[in-house]
Amino acid sequence: MAKDTDNNRVLAISRYGIEYSIFDDDSSVWKDSEICSLLNDNFYNTAFTDAEKGFINSTKLSDVDDSGSTYNVFLLSRDEAVRYFINDDERRCIPTYYTVKKGARVSGGYVSCWLRTPYTGLVCIIDHDGSLGSSGFLSIICYAYKVVRPALWINL
Repeated sequence: MAKDTDNNRVLAISRYGIEYSIFDDDSSVWKDSEICSLLNDNFYNTAFTDAEKGFINSTKLSDVDDSGSTYNVFLLSRDEAVRYFINDDERRCIPTYYTVKKGARVSGGYVSCWLRTPYTGLVCIIDHDGSLGSSGFLSIICYAYKVVRPALWINL
């Protein structure tokens, strides 16, 4: 679903959780995480044709680092989840058959999904009810599995 426009581009956020994954084995830092690699390598190269990739706008995420790194596909930050969804109902994530078969826990027809914002060794999430929270196990992310809900900027 399109949620924002900026300088001839539109932000697209999936309504669906497309993967069921850990965030990382031992880090809550987006730029170094397994989930960042998953989205910007395997998912990006498999889900989009070369023509479609030409419309994807690589984006600098200022809350992630100041090194100038850009990302084709990303997770929303906690602040973006608040800005782009007006309430908990809008934030809720719909599972796919694939994610349910991989083990995603469904509650009331919705699943919890990752955000990219770290929180004292943990990572923020959108819970199945649309509320914002955090997930982790003793500050280690490897034991928490959540659904991956990608976002990307598309050139108009």
